[in-house]
Amino acid sequence: MSPYSSLRRAERGLDMAQNGCVGNDVPELLVSNVGGAWRIGTAVHRAVGPWTPAVNELLTFLASRVDHVPRVLGFDDQGREVLTYLPGRVVDVDTELLTNGQIESVVTWTRIFHETVVDFIHPGPWRYAQLPNPTIIGHNDIAPYNVCFDGDRLVGVFDRSSEACERVRTARQSDLPALCSRTRFSARHVD
Repeated sequence: MSPYSSLRRAERGLDMAQNGCVGNDVPELLVSNVGGAWRIGTAVHRAVGPWTPAVNELLTFLASRVDHVPRVLGFDDQGREVLTYLPGRVVDVDTELLTNGQIESVVTWTRIFHETVVDFIHPGPWRYAQLPNPTIIGHNDIAPYNVCFDGDRLVGVFDRSSEACERVRTARQSDLPALCSRTRFSARHVD
């Protein structure tokens, strides 16, 4: 299931007020691998981890430098981080392939991301174990379920599960293999 193509309303017996419902904003559970995230109005609320300060600093660093990343809004009264919601269409990885234009859009964004984060240094902790002598931050989960589009144009890159960014030795060790292997990115034959 992809986070947006399989949106589920808050149907699991959860009290709407308990999930940050304000006014007419009905929380929507955004499906993810690690605990889920809730869309409430124009924001996403999700659980924090020890890596959250590092990821929030990275997102703040990227805010004026790279398009299509969520902005940090702070924390809600339950201690969850609050980020901007990035509208767009997520490809249903169970039934669709990305178009050539969408693949090009993601690859272009990834290149810009890598060129930008080369100057970002943060000791972490990050979500996953550190490699010795890292040289660059990698997203580490560039996949159809973590990007959204308007047609072929990329309009959002995120990670609803954990913001899996970490310092790696080279981009070849994280984002490029993920881009090629994750759920049918590489399944399309291009002449």
